[in-house]
Amino acid sequence: MSSLTKHQRAFVDYYIKTLNPLEAVVLAGYPQEQAQKYASALLSSKRVMQEVKNKLKKNSQNLYITR
Repeated sequence: MSSLTKHQRAFVDYYIKTLNPLEAVVLAGYPQEQAQKYASALLSSKRVMQEVKNKLKKNSQNLYITR
């Protein structure tokens, strides 16, 4: 599989932080006027969603629960 574009990588990072695909698209640098279109396309992309899954898994491994 080919690597993600700069905008796609930014979307993944912002999506993980905000859990809001429309906000993540705009923060990643996509045109606000077409945010719905890009958010839908990115959420439908297997490569993008695999990266989201990989990063969430990696982040969860770095969490420690303390009392």
